[in-house]
Amino acid sequence: MVDMHCDESDDPWYSFGSHDMLEVAHMGLHVAQMTGTGQIRQMFDAGTVNGAKALGLKDYGLERGCRANLVIPHAKDVHEALRLKPARLVCDPWEKDHRQHGAGGQPG
Repeated sequence: MVDMHCDESDDPWYSFGSHDMLEVAHMGLHVAQMTGTGQIRQMFDAGTVNGAKALGLKDYGLERGCRANLVIPHAKDVHEALRLKPARLVCDPWEKDHRQHGAGGQPG
């Protein structure tokens, strides 16, 4: 299992941080030369499902009893989500409102 993490932020050591896992996976596709159809899905999973497994999150997934926080990219599939890095809806049960984020994951 391979997973990806994003601990960068806008700080003195790395000034390009955005906390955007789609951006991290997009860069990973190119650096690892994983641009085949199946490889694109593997890279997407590395930043989502596999990251949750590596952290030992017990309440991760789309099952009853799991936390209801979601990031929903405005894309028809994984390839489009990673290629376009589209606007997305962020749903977090700890927030009063759901937030719409623009392209690149920035609040819009």
